[in-house]
Amino acid sequence: MAFRIEFDSMGEVRIPESAYYGSQTQRARDNFPISGRTFPPALIGALAQIKEHAAAVNRDLGLLDGKVAAALIQAAKEVRERRFDDQFVVDVFQPGSGTSTNMNMNEILASRANEILTGRKGGRSPVHPNDHANLGQSSNDIIPSAIHIAASLSIRNELIPALHILQNALYSKAQAFAGISKIGRTHLQDALPVIADNLLGSISLLTAAARVFAGKCIEGITANADICEANIEKSLALATLLIPHIGYDQAASLAKQAHDSGKTIRETVKEAGILPDDDLNRILKWNRTI
Repeated sequence: MAFRIEFDSMGEVRIPESAYYGSQTQRARDNFPISGRTFPPALIGALAQIKEHAAAVNRDLGLLDGKVAAALIQAAKEVRERRFDDQFVVDVFQPGSGTSTNMNMNEILASRANEILTGRKGGRSPVHPNDHANLGQSSNDIIPSAIHIAASLSIRNELIPALHILQNALYSKAQAFAGISKIGRTHLQDALPVIADNLLGSISLLTAAARVFAGKCIEGITANADICEANIEKSLALATLLIPHIGYDQAASLAKQAHDSGKTIRETVKEAGILPDDDLNRILKWNRTI
């Protein structure tokens, strides 16, 4: 198999030459070979739908170049047409809030958009998976949204039609067998006592868990403002505030430098001389922006 080399803030990664995904997908694929199960097409389609509309909104807001937006929108539509099903390779058992699957999508969209614009797939220019495909988004927001959209569409387009088929089949048999005497047997009701047990049992568990969590944890929490401020100042997460100003790759590189040196993001950026102090202080006013 032929491979290409891609680079990110953590170094180089070997990726199959034919792949549309990039380094973060490959890392997730290598690190979490758990079940061999990937997300169903319904969820992937819903996620692509969100990306398609996000690109359009970012274009309308003047945050995304028109040509880049058009290429991302086309790529997202192609994903929804299931042209890239084999490229979604991340296991469902993955860390975090679906970040790896979000990046799998971002890299495929950026790669295909680059192919549309330049004739070459992969890479991070002119379309970047984070700075463009993921602009204004977070896995914490779009993965739950995709789940809701996928569930809603599956219920409307698949479950409800199937229930109508079942209803019609039962009605047809009821008519056909109307004159036949037989011993009554309510087979479907056998599944009810099980449904009730699971439903009411789950409600009881959630009720008990909510009360215990509130009484034994939440109500006793106190906040040490000084320590909280110090922890935030030391957090590498502050690098995310730099992304709109210096791009994802450079922000990620600075976060890695800060981690390796034990210094804060603020100290690392100052030493690098990337931003004037006034701009840096304005950007890192985390108490007003986070």
